[in-house]
Amino acid sequence: MSPSSSSCYIRNGPCTHLNPDKCIVKQPRIKFFDNYLTPEGIEPDPQKVITEMKAPENATELQSLLGMANYLSRFAPNIAGITGPLRDLVKHDADWQWCPDTLNKHLLLMS
Repeated sequence: MSPSSSSCYIRNGPCTHLNPDKCIVKQPRIKFFDNYLTPEGIEPDPQKVITEMKAPENATELQSLLGMANYLSRFAPNIAGITGPLRDLVKHDADWQWCPDTLNKHLLLMS
């Protein structure tokens, strides 16, 4: 199959064409699914990272915080250990108690 003027072909195979209008090469960073692919690895989009968040006041707000933490877990070491006490608060039979230990875990999670 020969390349046409509207697209380029990789290895001359079918279904492997690239649109030259959308193809940018030799970039130091590529945005892909709200992350950046770099030579150093995958990095979160700085515009998507939340650096300040008020302490949750109920289980629903805590679930939102834990969802954000789960999304960013690939960038934070030991996230399961940090969120363990917080996850205990959202269990069905758990009473809502925001104590100093959970506050410290919240602050650690946000740093």
